[in-house]
Amino acid sequence: GSRTLLLDLPRASAALDPWNEMVECARGCAHRLGGMLIDDAGRALSEPQIERIGQQVRLRYQGLEDAGFPAGSPMALRLFN
Repeated sequence: GSRTLLLDLPRASAALDPWNEMVECARGCAHRLGGMLIDDAGRALSEPQIERIGQQVRLRYQGLEDAGFPAGSPMALRLFN
């Protein structure tokens, strides 16, 4: 079966670069276990797809910031708890 890594954006400060950290962790796990990174439909993720997802993550972080709820902040943690 597959295993999932989930990035809870409101809880993870953008300053920590959580998307890239999670992708590197997933790559390491996949390498050690002889697996691969896949999407929700079970299709292999290419580097361009991973980068597009990273861009979407950055936009979500900016949206939280623009709304006054920076990810990882006490306000965001209360709001998204």
